[in-house]
Amino acid sequence: MDHNLIIYSLLLALAYAVVKLWNYIFNPYPELKDIPTISFVDIIMSMLKRETTLERKRRLYAPAMKEKGIAKVWHAGNWHILVSRPEMARQILLRSDRAVDLDRFTLQRKFFGQTNLFHSEGDNWRRHRKVVNPAFHRSWSTQPFGEVTVSLFKQIDKLDGKHIPMEDLMKRLTLDALGKIAFNFEFHALDDQLGKYAVAWEQIRNGLSQILFQLFPWLDIFAFLIPSRKKMNEAMKDMDELLYRIIEEKRTEIQNGKYHSADTQDVDLLALMIEATDAEDPMLTKKELRDNLAMFFFVGHETTQISLSIAVYYLAVNSDIQQRAREEVERILGPGEKRDMVPTIEDVKKMEYIMMVIKESMRLQPIAHTIARRRVVKPTEISGHVIPTGALVGVDVWGIHHDPQLYDDHDPSRFWPERFAPDEKAAMHTYQWLAFGGGPRQCRWC
Repeated sequence: MDHNLIIYSLLLALAYAVVKLWNYIFNPYPELKDIPTISFVDIIMSMLKRETTLERKRRLYAPAMKEKGIAKVWHAGNWHILVSRPEMARQILLRSDRAVDLDRFTLQRKFFGQTNLFHSEGDNWRRHRKVVNPAFHRSWSTQPFGEVTVSLFKQIDKLDGKHIPMEDLMKRLTLDALGKIAFNFEFHALDDQLGKYAVAWEQIRNGLSQILFQLFPWLDIFAFLIPSRKKMNEAMKDMDELLYRIIEEKRTEIQNGKYHSADTQDVDLLALMIEATDAEDPMLTKKELRDNLAMFFFVGHETTQISLSIAVYYLAVNSDIQQRAREEVERILGPGEKRDMVPTIEDVKKMEYIMMVIKESMRLQPIAHTIARRRVVKPTEISGHVIPTGALVGVDVWGIHHDPQLYDDHDPSRFWPERFAPDEKAAMHTYQWLAFGGGPRQCRWC
């Protein structure tokens, strides 16, 4: 065989690969030249400058989307077409396009699996939803939250006026509360932050939040060489051992008649899911139960602990709003000395102003800045732009929540809970507040 021919062929193949890679990185979706592009280089430079996600949104995303409400953005290892107008968001969130698969070799895929409500499609998704729905369409007891909040007060008292590490305490409080609600397990994170499973969960959280691996998921191919990824892998083994053990124990308890969803509000999420799946044909497998539990636990923990921290921050820097919220609580529960009093579901429903505070803090600082990563299954028109088959689309929640056109009477960067007063809320577009997403795949925790 002619060696020169082999060399020329290899060089030609290499040149072709380089051109393809160049076009993929620097010329995404060439048929959509009229849509602004936030360049790959700008995203990388933002990372190197250690900008936060919010800083990146303000500096890069907001200007690019200001005119048309749509832009091409490198996100989570792929080019996406993101939208930041409520009507465009509605189009995407109501569509039945295919969910984006998690890359097979990533630790994210290993932890969440591909067999849960979030990543299933069609009939399989409906099967998961049928099992999960009963657990989320009921009134949950406030007692687990109340008990861990009393424990939080005790931890704060121990600090005796010193600096309060609020973010850390909120992480531990949420872990304890979700442990009880999700599968009736005591993490004791507030009392012992170095407990085996509390440490394992924190390592998993940190690993899933590493921005480098979010932008370039394929780097997990080398996870066995990277100390932080090796630690995360070991932590996942510990959590798997816990989850599978609890699933077995819970199923045995249900079979022995210990739990029944009609008897009490105190039945945990896993018990309700097992009870629902055992009545279905086909049942969810143990792996599917585990994958759903892992996803719900992660999403529930992240959204709750961050939202609580943000709300506490805004109350701390807005003393007038804090005072009004305090007065509402005391009006419903009584004087502030009753620190061990746990509000009932009915009490919580009366706390209208506090709900406005929570919604406003989640508007200003949405936990999920980008949602609904979907792959278009056929050419689709969005605001005059024909999106090609196979393109990835998503919704820029932060952009919608900070759009001056949606908040023309009030500064969108201002913390103003009255935006969610009944008369103001009634005038809002249905897809103007997307802290929990929207459409049929809206977050089940809300």
